[in-house]
Amino acid sequence: MALILPLTGRHDSFQNLLGLLEQQTLRPKRLIIAIESDTDPAYPFALSLASSVSFPVSVVIAGLAESSSQKCHNLVAAARQLHAGEDYVVMLDADIAPPQWWLAAVIKPLARKQYDIVSGYRWQVPAANSFAENLISFIDRAIALSVRPPGLTLLWGGTLAMPVQLLRKILADHVLENTVSDDLMLADYATKNNYRVLNRRVLLVPSRPPTGLLRVWNFAVRQLQIIKIYRPGLWLIEFVRITLLIACWLVMFTCSDNRIILYSSIAIIFSLLCMKHLVSLSIASCLGYRDRPDVRLSQFGLVFCRPLIDLFMLMVLCRSLCKREVQWSHVTYLVAAPNVVTIKARKDC
Repeated sequence: MALILPLTGRHDSFQNLLGLLEQQTLRPKRLIIAIESDTDPAYPFALSLASSVSFPVSVVIAGLAESSSQKCHNLVAAARQLHAGEDYVVMLDADIAPPQWWLAAVIKPLARKQYDIVSGYRWQVPAANSFAENLISFIDRAIALSVRPPGLTLLWGGTLAMPVQLLRKILADHVLENTVSDDLMLADYATKNNYRVLNRRVLLVPSRPPTGLLRVWNFAVRQLQIIKIYRPGLWLIEFVRITLLIACWLVMFTCSDNRIILYSSIAIIFSLLCMKHLVSLSIASCLGYRDRPDVRLSQFGLVFCRPLIDLFMLMVLCRSLCKREVQWSHVTYLVAAPNVVTIKARKDC
């Protein structure tokens, strides 16, 4: 099977990713790295590290995107390099740190012909015990463990596998050529064509969160902008949920004259939140993921900041209402409709 990796800029985690791919119990046949141009810092970086692994590595210059996100454009360029002898393809992100069993767990349902598309989700692991990294990890881990509405097809581009023949059909139908989001457009395509999709819950893949409050804010806004564009119903549900939670917090803290009821309510709510957090830690431990003691302490402390975290999410949701202009990495996109995308500005990588 082949791996496809869209890459831009200099990723500190890329060298670590290559080492982890080398350790996979299921050996990849080839890694295809797609980069927008030879002036991208990722290009010499990828070339210098290509010989550090035992499997073949191809570096493809995709060119500059014009009517899609640069990531989608890179994916299309890499997909066109697939060989006839490659049966399956796995798309991945540069910031993941997959365990040794990751590739085997992705391919197994496809090899058994049980599913047509297999995906997972990220499990953000703070590299530093900073407030920003802990905040986004706390929020995103809750999303990773949430129960998804029945009938809702969601995919994650950081781990996404399918037969090569299916990817060629996707290319022929131009699915990725006029969109910002790769995973949600592929999810729509899978639903429309009745493909069997598996969101494998064991495929929670360690991933490095963005660093710094500004990057965390931009990351959260972009994620919810994309949801607003491609899943407006889901965005609305989340907006209503967070608004009701904020209202409940306000009522509890400001409108309760009976101190016994107030303190009892606070104790019950935060006890339930602590239990939920312990379940999250238990699941992560079963997968072999254990935070450092200082990170565990910070994550536990965020449980008691839940009202402020809900307020932060409400602010992000309000900001994401402006969905026309999407900032992703060094490119700013104008999105007139889900399949109408233009480039507004592009900075150096």
